[in-house]
Amino acid sequence: MVTHPEAYPWSSWHATVGTRRSVRVTPDPEYLALGSGDDERYTCYRAMVLRDETEAMAAQLRDATQQNAAFGSPRF
Repeated sequence: MVTHPEAYPWSSWHATVGTRRSVRVTPDPEYLALGSGDDERYTCYRAMVLRDETEAMAAQLRDATQQNAAFGSPRF
């Protein structure tokens, strides 16, 4: 869809990396656990989302998306 999350107009990216405030985005416990303060969470979230993914993982994600299936570890 887009090459970077910030380019998608309906993404929560801006709120979760601190570039914009949003009353519609409520931080969940997993996000809050990324760091002890906003700056630490912004940095960790940005790194987590932008990390390189392997082609195998990208293929698995595409397959799950096309099947409207959940994507995650067996524990998930």
